[in-house]
Amino acid sequence: MSDNFDGLAAGAAMDASADWNAKWTTGTTQQNLYKGDGSGGVNLDMSVAEVNYHALNQTGFVVGGTGFSSVTISFDFNYTHNGGGNPATGVNKAFFGALISDQPQWWSGSSNTFTIANRGGAIGNNVSGAPFIEGWATHSSMGVDPNAGGTSSNINLSWVLTDNGTTIDAQAIYVRAGGSFTSTSWDTGVPSGTTLYGGFSTGWNDVGGTLENATNISSINLDNFAITGAPIPEPSAVFLVGLAGLGIFRRRR
Repeated sequence: MSDNFDGLAAGAAMDASADWNAKWTTGTTQQNLYKGDGSGGVNLDMSVAEVNYHALNQTGFVVGGTGFSSVTISFDFNYTHNGGGNPATGVNKAFFGALISDQPQWWSGSSNTFTIANRGGAIGNNVSGAPFIEGWATHSSMGVDPNAGGTSSNINLSWVLTDNGTTIDAQAIYVRAGGSFTSTSWDTGVPSGTTLYGGFSTGWNDVGGTLENATNISSINLDNFAITGAPIPEPSAVFLVGLAGLGIFRRRR
């Protein structure tokens, strides 16, 4: 499946579409924060968004079992960094990334994330085990002067989920102008054959308050979300191979 958000009007909430389930918390500011940016993409206001601001696409997929041997969740994004220099707090804290859950609702089920973090003078990424934080892509290499502030060039994030025979391994690649970085691979602990739902999230940190206050990142723009699968190369999966060739996923509600 794919969504380029071209039909999303400026300022319209992304989760007005039945294809998405995004976080909402009644009576607080934490609702309807993924909005059309007026240019065929989605904007997230980090001056309001807080930890675990999830959004899940409602198309289910399966890695392992009778599903795909691997599935890639990908999207393009950029970030806007405030001026005034590198953050005094929030270094190495997550601010945005990819999400999977075994339930289609943002508040339910067990989830895993791959998140990009502001490391101070650069971005890197968090992983769930050692080394916990890795990567060093300077803000300046993406066209941002942290002293003056500005918006980065586009970054393509691809999160590859692979069946290891028992559980699902995860590894990410993010590509930017002038370079790329491949993360450490880790075992998510999710059993092979589990129906999953993909999306994106601000991830978790222990700083408290808004993501802008925590990381000095004031907004995120994203586009070209896609979930693609590689078929299991076995006779029993011939039917799935045909579906994959047509780019078809079974929609699970």
